[in-house]
Amino acid sequence: MHLLSTLLALAATTSLTVAVRIPHIPDNFGIFVGHSYDNGTTVIESLSNSGLVPIVTHDPTVHPRSAKFGRAAEPALHEKRRTDCWGHPLDVSGVDTSINSLAQWAGNGHELRTSPNTVGFVGIYVEAVVTYYCISRPNSVGNLDSNDVWYAHNQMNSKCGQYMSGWFGWPGSVEIVGRAREGTQICQPGGPW
Repeated sequence: MHLLSTLLALAATTSLTVAVRIPHIPDNFGIFVGHSYDNGTTVIESLSNSGLVPIVTHDPTVHPRSAKFGRAAEPALHEKRRTDCWGHPLDVSGVDTSINSLAQWAGNGHELRTSPNTVGFVGIYVEAVVTYYCISRPNSVGNLDSNDVWYAHNQMNSKCGQYMSGWFGWPGSVEIVGRAREGTQICQPGGPW
């Protein structure tokens, strides 16, 4: 735990946000939680197997981007929910298994918080598909339950097509549920959606 605290302290250097490119996660990692820092460092811990060492990566190609907050974001509070599609076909088994796993993890509700310089996410990789829950704004908190997971999944199915990549964001929220192929940049900074 001391090692993780040290790594997190080293990763925290600036106050801008970046999108997340999750590195390859081994199959035995199961459900994971991660925080991506605005300097390109990502720290990922297994929630399924606490004995595994956290994965720490640094992507020097990540460049901090400013996200607009405060009054500039207020008009978005009145917009409808948002579903966006990338148009990539995904493995059927990967989608089915990963969405079920995320819903089981969410259960009756799990909270996720971000610090002043991170984007936070919970996810699982199955068959090169990542299904994830993301808080896309620093210094924010969200709560996800299994009903939320299935609602977002159905919204993506309706707009993007079944087994296609995409994401769903709630109105006035910085919370995103999505599914994508491995290597896709997810959790774009900003919101509320």
